[in-house]
Amino acid sequence: MVDQNSINEMNDNHIPFVSVIIVTFNRGTFIGACLNGVMHQSYPRDRYEVIVVDDDSTDNTAAIAAAKGARIISHEENRGIPAARNTGLSVARGEIIAYIDDDAVADPEWLERLVEPFKDPSVTASGGLTFAYKTEYLAERYLSAVGYGNPAPLGFGKSKNPLWRFLVYIKSMFASTKTATRRAEVQAVYGLNCAFRASELRAAGGFDEALLADEDSEICTRLRLRGARIIFTPEATIRHRHREHLFYLIWQTFRRAQFTIHYYAKEKKIPPIFPLPILYLCVAFTLVILFPIVGITFMILGPLVLYSWWAVKAFKTDNVEYLSYGYIQLALEFAAILGMGRGKINTLRYETL
Repeated sequence: MVDQNSINEMNDNHIPFVSVIIVTFNRGTFIGACLNGVMHQSYPRDRYEVIVVDDDSTDNTAAIAAAKGARIISHEENRGIPAARNTGLSVARGEIIAYIDDDAVADPEWLERLVEPFKDPSVTASGGLTFAYKTEYLAERYLSAVGYGNPAPLGFGKSKNPLWRFLVYIKSMFASTKTATRRAEVQAVYGLNCAFRASELRAAGGFDEALLADEDSEICTRLRLRGARIIFTPEATIRHRHREHLFYLIWQTFRRAQFTIHYYAKEKKIPPIFPLPILYLCVAFTLVILFPIVGITFMILGPLVLYSWWAVKAFKTDNVEYLSYGYIQLALEFAAILGMGRGKINTLRYETL
């Protein structure tokens, strides 16, 4: 429980005291670089603390974090990201709670910019802009191109109408928040680069520890139901180590989608609408049966048509690599569909036991 007198002291000079929380598990390779970035911010050093929640690592993560000067809170068993976020929240002294992933590096003005929107008392949460730490591998460049980690546009997931959801999906493909240069209200911010007003995060009950994915989207949904305004702050930038290997990215998408379905079930929303893989399969199967050569041609070239925004981008930028991104997106959306299907089946099995 945070003492009210401490909160009053935090407001001295109108510079809010901030708790930066980093959740980690077996990230000894990356945690040092993450803390170097967090510890050297333009934000006054005496106005923020750094808390590392070690979720039962078995490597030297905690030792490295301690050597960098962070406050270490350790779990005696691995409890998952939402629980670790809540552990940090429970001990945080800050008026503002900021989260950054352990495999990300904050730019020098990250915290200062991330906190600025809270000058408006109606703002409950702020989310920054995420760039790739490096773009050596194809998977990293793809994730960079889609704006991985950046806030969900306002209205995404709001309607239960499948057609509306699909239209929002198409719109997001052509105009992602990655290209935005102005602050704007958004649907949700993601845990790798975000901040919350501590009092409101606690009043909402913190993160749902039963969710193994999408806990950040879920808390934003609850906060918005309480009247919160969530702001995208593109000046608050970090560099995130995206997945390097394409096959692992596809596998991770499948695995996470099994848990994503639980979030949508809890919110009584329809899950993401990915009709293009289904359309691709149906058209390819029909053409192969009726017109084999045409069918095989469609199987090869179909993603260029169905995911035409990548072909448009390749034409505009003279970068032919974008032509491959339609195939990557097709594979990832297939993985998401299969993962959500498996998650739903597992849920039904559990309910019948």
